[in-house]
Amino acid sequence: MGRTPNRPDGESAEAERLAGAAVELAAPFGGTALAFALTALARVRTVPDPDDAARLLDRAERCAESGGHLQAMDEVRAARAALAAGRPTGGPAGAARGV
Repeated sequence: MGRTPNRPDGESAEAERLAGAAVELAAPFGGTALAFALTALARVRTVPDPDDAARLLDRAERCAESGGHLQAMDEVRAARAALAAGRPTGGPAGAARGV
């Protein structure tokens, strides 16, 4: 049985819960930690809610830029590219390439 759009299956729901918790834990620290957490949450939301994913990536980009962290900025760009291509994302930028 396939997954219903906008209705997470068990694995998607768990990913959403964990990514949301990461954002809550990183929020007080801001900067790079929050950029990575927001990017993870945006990756989870790419398929069910692309508009929210885009908003999360906007916020993540601001956090990454304020911290000047190149890897965080790369993660945001990779997630943004996947969102623009309309495909789900599964992890760090290098994961799909086997890096």
